Amino acid sequence: MKAILIYFLFAITLHANDCELFKVGPSFSYSPNFNNLTSYWNQELTGVDLVKNQIDISKLINKSFDIWDTSSNGHGSMVSNIISGPKDSAYIKANSEIDHRSFIDIIKFFKSGKSVDEFCLEYFCPNYINISMSFYTDKFFISGEDLDLLVEKMKEMHDKKGVVFIISAGNLDMEINDRKKILGKDYAILVSSIEPDGLPSYRYSSGEEITISAPSGYSIVSHNSSGPQVFGATSAATPQITASLVMFSAITGYKLSLEEAKEILIKTALPIVGLPEKSNHGSGLLNYYKIFKLAEKIKKTCLTDLKCVKSNIFKKQNYQFDIDVNLDQDEKCLKKKRLIDLKQKFLLKENKEAAIEISKIYSENKFSKNELIYKEYAERFSQSDKEVLEKNKLDNNYINLYRYIYANSNFQLTLNEKEKLLNKSVTKDLLIQFILPNNINEENSKIVDSIILSHDHMYLDHFLFYDNSAGWSKFYQNRFKVTDRNQEINSSFILKYLQK
Repeated sequence: MKAILIYFLFAITLHANDCELFKVGPSFSYSPNFNNLTSYWNQELTGVDLVKNQIDISKLINKSFDIWDTSSNGHGSMVSNIISGPKDSAYIKANSEIDHRSFIDIIKFFKSGKSVDEFCLEYFCPNYINISMSFYTDKFFISGEDLDLLVEKMKEMHDKKGVVFIISAGNLDMEINDRKKILGKDYAILVSSIEPDGLPSYRYSSGEEITISAPSGYSIVSHNSSGPQVFGATSAATPQITASLVMFSAITGYKLSLEEAKEILIKTALPIVGLPEKSNHGSGLLNYYKIFKLAEKIKKTCLTDLKCVKSNIFKKQNYQFDIDVNLDQDEKCLKKKRLIDLKQKFLLKENKEAAIEISKIYSENKFSKNELIYKEYAERFSQSDKEVLEKNKLDNNYINLYRYIYANSNFQLTLNEKEKLLNKSVTKDLLIQFILPNNINEENSKIVDSIILSHDHMYLDHFLFYDNSAGWSKFYQNRFKVTDRNQEINSSFILKYLQK
């Protein structure tokens, strides 16, 4: 109950001591992603900024979660610094960063013949495990057999130890990796990514197995040993979900099952701009503030009665909230107090007028990308699922077309429509990262040829040839009758053939 009492105390006085509307983060001269976008837009959109300075749960999260990751490029550290730590990127304030556990070492542990029980003794089996890692065999020289073994051990950890896995959906293909599909159905929470404009990340994996999305794209601030970094993709979306579950358990003292965790994430979620309630990006966008308010309400009702907590998770009325009245009459920080009141209405009531007013505040402060998010939400809050789909289907400019595709996995484009997309701003990302990798045929090779001839090779090399996840290298080997099977197939090599 201590955490809740601290919250009510700060609800009256905290904001008078902090008039800053938006937290200012580090600048990145090499990245245009934060132009006209606040540094911690993800925390503002999900309501983290309304929570993390109001309660101290740092002593309650110890041993409640683990991170299976890699030290390569500081990846594991950046994941950790989103969940908790002393940096502004953290969703939960804590004195120190939590070290990640090596993904490769875990595979080696199980490969040696050791059991799940031995793993839990030698390491530990917490309530939540965050995995922002690829499950492909071409990463870190992991074999398919090794990954299949890991999947079986993870299933066993879920069944026997109650571990809830929170796993990134992936970044390379339209469809989720088959191993993650298996886990996403009955053993884990799969997480997808939303761009800074509120729209689904069309460059990352999607599928019906995804539970929830979180704001990411490639516009998240995090930290590693080298300092602040630009982070993103589903790797950065996933720890946001982990943090929300860790926070709920810290406040209530209750360890969630997978079913309960999914219930909370889905019942509290904001809708996703341009998508129906349930789509291939899950059942909405993380609403961290609403999860906090749910935890607060249940804690106040149940105190230390864990059976009471369990029963209250599934009560519909607990997901309805009143707006806190700010009793502080101090004339300071009026703009901040107004913004907080509006954000509560936005996050707890999905209020269209609040979204419009928040967008105006960002506009006044020259954050046009944030402004756009809330304008999009003002429209989305008033749309039915049918209206969302019809609007995207009839979009003659194709700018929003991928939103419709993601909600309807069987939707197909004609060659003429694909060629029209070449003249649009999202074209190369959309075609190369969404349509082409999963449709290897002569028709689509005309699009690939066109982009190669335009000398724009970066996306092609990464998504079609270097990763070779969709077989395009083999396609071009056969097409140009390349007999040397050791010849690297990339856009520069193909360009020579096209120019002959």
